[in-house]
Amino acid sequence: MEKKVSLKTAIHNIVKENGTGIFKNPSELRKQLMIQEIPEDSAITVELMLSACPALSNALAGGVISRMEANSLVSIIIQKTSLTPAITRKVVGELFMGSGVDSSAFRVAGELKNDTLIGERLSTSLQKKGYQWSLINDSEETSVKEARKKLSKTEWQDAALSELDRLAEEGNAEANYAIGEYFYNIGYFKSQEDNNRIQAQKYMERSAKLGYGPAFGALADMEILSDSGSLEKAARFLEHPISVKGSDGEKWSDTVGWMMNYQHDNSRRADRVLIIALIALIVSFFAAKVQPVAGTIGFVLCVICAVRAVFCKFRNKYQSHVPEMLLLMVVWLLMILVLL
Repeated sequence: MEKKVSLKTAIHNIVKENGTGIFKNPSELRKQLMIQEIPEDSAITVELMLSACPALSNALAGGVISRMEANSLVSIIIQKTSLTPAITRKVVGELFMGSGVDSSAFRVAGELKNDTLIGERLSTSLQKKGYQWSLINDSEETSVKEARKKLSKTEWQDAALSELDRLAEEGNAEANYAIGEYFYNIGYFKSQEDNNRIQAQKYMERSAKLGYGPAFGALADMEILSDSGSLEKAARFLEHPISVKGSDGEKWSDTVGWMMNYQHDNSRRADRVLIIALIALIVSFFAAKVQPVAGTIGFVLCVICAVRAVFCKFRNKYQSHVPEMLLLMVVWLLMILVLL
């Protein structure tokens, strides 16, 4: 199945072919986007933004934009088009990335403060992984910080949650994270444990979709703690470049340590399975001379176990080796019965 072209990639291709002047002609850009197989509603959204805010086309053609200018553009577009903040941030972010605008001045949701490596390198890393990122309004950021402080005070919790919920619905990634963290923290101590965990998962997923790095760290932790969780999925969450960075992200750094230890131990388990399987192969070879059918079955099962152990050791590093061990137990019992 052919992978769909993202808006960011389509913009990059169009600018490469037509130059940044294409942003001055929103209707033509819409047609070009649809040729690139971008959904019609997304193409129309881009056209609407550029038509309602001519300053956006100037910014996209300029190559460099400050954080203040970026925030102003987002605010103007929201006011003139009535698009939701979440959609506006997402589309504007992809337009900037696709057109090659210098993004080093942007505040990325979940960005580390005072880290000289963030800027362009972070944006590049996020692009390579396919993660979203969003522009944050200064006053909105202040509101989130104040609400999070109040959340720690029992008497102010209801008001703080109400404010965070309002901001979360408007598409603020950190607000979604804060609510998810609240439900996560009380999930282990209150009677409504299951419901709290479901709420925590919901808000963390929303935060992650908006590009807030630490939310990926939280989702990895939840995946590990879940009865039906997948370590492979948890590992993919932790691939986000800032999943365990900053004051929010470092809360999940123990998860990374646990994953690394598990991976190391699991690699050693694979080695043990391989050694046992190779010894069993030799035994089954001799058993085949006494009982050809049983020996051949044992030989085949040992090969399967050995191949699976090697595959898991190098390609699927979090896969359990219990199935191989159980199969090898059957093989050894069979060989003992044959050779006795």
